[in-house]
Amino acid sequence: MRQSIVFAIAFLAASTQFEFARNPQQSPNSRTSILDEQMKSETVRIRLLDAFLGKVIANSAVDLSSVNTVFCRQAPCPSNANQSRLKSDANGFVIIPTDILNVSTHISAPGYRKQTDLIGGAQEDIGFWVVGLIPNQTSDGSGPQLDCLKLIDARSNRPLANRRVYLSFDGSVALKGKTNSLGYVFFPVDKSKGVGSVVVNGYRRTEFDRKAVAYNYYHYETDNYRIKLEKP
Repeated sequence: MRQSIVFAIAFLAASTQFEFARNPQQSPNSRTSILDEQMKSETVRIRLLDAFLGKVIANSAVDLSSVNTVFCRQAPCPSNANQSRLKSDANGFVIIPTDILNVSTHISAPGYRKQTDLIGGAQEDIGFWVVGLIPNQTSDGSGPQLDCLKLIDARSNRPLANRRVYLSFDGSVALKGKTNSLGYVFFPVDKSKGVGSVVVNGYRRTEFDRKAVAYNYYHYETDNYRIKLEKP
């Protein structure tokens, strides 16, 4: 049984070969945010990718929503909530006005999970930003039931792409997998709710709260199932 699970994971990882350009000028300690674009330009280019397959999400409707996160003690309260419908082009790019970006901004497309965190989930590239959306088929019963993690290098803040991964849950069940070109590793749903751990060669073993990761994954909070790994 374990061999079949390992094979399934390896197969899923091997099917995701899409790569996007890296910015060679970016500082290793850079922690830029897409919100910084509000100071630079009236618009920002986003490239939408399927987080499972790694392919571009082309010619698709794109929904964007943002809300005011300022705490208000007395009415009338200021509101800058925004709902926008856009469309990606043949290469998966969508142009977003920067004046509608807020600390709480989410993006979605038909067939993909709603409320993906745009601010926390966007990765800077050369002249644009990249966002991965998770397809509904990983959890709606139309495909294999899969969980996922996105692994990040803590120092560079870049995804760990195409790296072998060792996962364990509750200190017992061990799975071997591989991240795809966007740093995601998908694996069969695990019922344990205790402590999980992830190991990538060259990085420290990192533990995570399995229950918290599962909750955030199924409630569409993209940034909360990212795990940053540190080198020894």
